[in-house]
Amino acid sequence: MAHASKTADPSVISTSVPVAEWARWRNRDLANPIAALRVGSAVPTGFVPDHLLVDGSDKDLVHLLIREHGAEIIPPRPLPPRPDGLGPRKGVDPTAMPVPVRLQLRNPPPVSLRGHDALKAHVNGRITASSESDARLVALVAEHAADQRHIGLDALGVSDTLPLLTSTDPSNPFNTPAFTGQAKICAAWQLVEAFRQIRPLKSPVLVAILDGGFWLNGKVPGVSPLAKASDFGSFVLQLNLLDEGVGAGGQAQRSVEELTAAIGTATELRVPQ
Repeated sequence: MAHASKTADPSVISTSVPVAEWARWRNRDLANPIAALRVGSAVPTGFVPDHLLVDGSDKDLVHLLIREHGAEIIPPRPLPPRPDGLGPRKGVDPTAMPVPVRLQLRNPPPVSLRGHDALKAHVNGRITASSESDARLVALVAEHAADQRHIGLDALGVSDTLPLLTSTDPSNPFNTPAFTGQAKICAAWQLVEAFRQIRPLKSPVLVAILDGGFWLNGKVPGVSPLAKASDFGSFVLQLNLLDEGVGAGGQAQRSVEELTAAIGTATELRVPQ
């Protein structure tokens, strides 16, 4: 059943510059642009702009969105061929599985009073979207979902996998005992990359090695036979808080346990590629 779309005031849903910036940052590693919405102060949720998912059995809603709002059906991609020796049980037809219809709606209608009221009734907190068009799409979904129609946004999943699980460098530091042992240098790299997934880092992050002293071959780093150059560059930044006039390389004169607040060695490490 169609409903009149009277424009509603933006007291429940509106656009937000921070949400738009989050969408642009989230899109840095993706080939296609994404949209975003946020409820209250929660972490924004990404979704594909201009896309809707509708229950394939609800032909009436699909036709309504095409007829009244100019939506277009996105043809489904064919199922990939199954590996040799694997497949469904005899008598099972994978093509009969319920698959939602993907629609592209390039110009969503203005937020209606019913969409406004549906958001207000079912969402606890103010909703902000990355653009006016994205806000309209969210409200349209809420309007039809309030009628118990199976419709939704094409939301993006978020991986819980820790980034930087390994390295593609020829001399993989993740396979080097000096980096994976008690020093936990690789764990520090992973921590920095995990933090980068939450928010962009505005300045380089220095990973410091707090140690009782180790040999640095002066201030010129050594180069592995498998590498073209050192990760440290051509010069190693050394800081010896016991004696700032002396390099940090070589054996420490006093153990870390004997120092209450001193750094034996600090050096900048780049993230492995």
